[in-house]
Amino acid sequence: MGEEQAELHALLAALSRIDPDAYVVGGAVRDRVAGVVPDDVDAVLSVPAEEASEALAAETGARRVVMDDIRGHVRLVYSSPDDASPIWLDLTSHGGDLAADLSRRDFTINSMAVPVAAWPGNDFADRLIDPFGGTKDLERKTLRETVPGNVAADPVRVLRAARFATRFGLELEPDTEDAVQLAAPRLTGVSAERVREEIYAIFGSRDAMKAVKIMDRTGALSAVFPELDAARGVEQPPNHHYWDVFEHCVRTVGKADAILDGDRRRACADLAPLPWREEFDAYFDETVGDGQKRSTLLKMAALLHDIAKPETKSLDEDGRTRFLGHGERGGEIVREVLGRLRCSRRVVDHVSLMVQEHLRPGQISSGRELPSRRAVFRYYRDLGNSAKDTVFLSLSDYLAARGPRLEAEDWQGFCRVADVILNPAFEPEDSKASLLLNGNQLQRHFGLRPGPLIGRLLGLLREAEATGRIQTQDEAIKMLRSEISRSESRRGRTD
Repeated sequence: MGEEQAELHALLAALSRIDPDAYVVGGAVRDRVAGVVPDDVDAVLSVPAEEASEALAAETGARRVVMDDIRGHVRLVYSSPDDASPIWLDLTSHGGDLAADLSRRDFTINSMAVPVAAWPGNDFADRLIDPFGGTKDLERKTLRETVPGNVAADPVRVLRAARFATRFGLELEPDTEDAVQLAAPRLTGVSAERVREEIYAIFGSRDAMKAVKIMDRTGALSAVFPELDAARGVEQPPNHHYWDVFEHCVRTVGKADAILDGDRRRACADLAPLPWREEFDAYFDETVGDGQKRSTLLKMAALLHDIAKPETKSLDEDGRTRFLGHGERGGEIVREVLGRLRCSRRVVDHVSLMVQEHLRPGQISSGRELPSRRAVFRYYRDLGNSAKDTVFLSLSDYLAARGPRLEAEDWQGFCRVADVILNPAFEPEDSKASLLLNGNQLQRHFGLRPGPLIGRLLGLLREAEATGRIQTQDEAIKMLRSEISRSESRRGRTD
């Protein structure tokens, strides 16, 4: 058992002494049943969470953070002496009716509970409370609605269906898929922030293309990205493209999945010429904005990169199909799409620039000539922090365009061009300004663990400083505390 898990078990043991009728619920139970170490733990209590949290904080030294006065949601943050990642324990009250609490959750795999006292012990499986068959559904690789009507009660669960099915390799049970399809059009009435967070989570998965296909099959893709519907059935010149525009965009996500996944990258013979360096693993793990990694945003750009092809399609005098200006127009459309989802300015700028310039790595030199130093310097000058990401978008695009018709010699030539562009000598200088608070300070002060929220808070802090809205650490702390409270209020009842 890892040290962090041992500390979590000790924290839960202390909670069981304070409230013997407390339960661990939802995503943490699901993850443990599935053999996954949970990121955080939710517990529901038979006593008011505020009172129990005060007693637990006094006994363990954990810090209390009241997240939602109305819901009675309190977070306990425990930081070990060795300054490891803090442990989160979120507490609410089930009001004496655990069965009702579980019945309101979205899918059976998230509608399980176990007494807090049983969490660390060997009798976890024997004391598991699973009234809706979540364990069997995990074994059968099935995603099933807990109670008919639960998906309709919160349409964002349409997106959660695609995310959970992808993460755990599940297939939607037929009645559940029907419910998801019926609820999908109502996603347009869900707050943009909630939809955005689910979309980020989907593109942050290892197999985002599978999730996109589920979204497409259930109607969720049309609800979130209606602009893509025009790409269906739009044919492309067969000498360069195997699929129509829509299928090509979906397949580009799959190629980005493979490029970014070390195991698949090493196992795929077609990817052998790829100009990948070891440091790119850390590079694509960096945060751009909204707490989102470069890898996540690359996959978003992959889906949207040809979004303007339908409206720019034309025939020239020789009868050849052209999509003149689709990159520039695509960047404009993507700005509108991501603005509608309330994405941060950094994310909007980054993704739209990639879409706008996705053809440029292939146009940087003529024929099979390698690009000149001047051309590469100009490329970095114009694309800056998005330059390398755009190279890999272009590589994903190339692979998806050719599909089964990929010619090894041409692909190797394209990879050589990309390798020149990715030469470390051309990388832009880091121009990040120092901030009033850094990521480590945010973790210590607010009891946060590394993750998307840290990146989002740093992005907000950077913008507030640049515009002069805040000038001191006290002002920064006040602003970020407010943002953390808003973020927590948007969280669903399950993970």
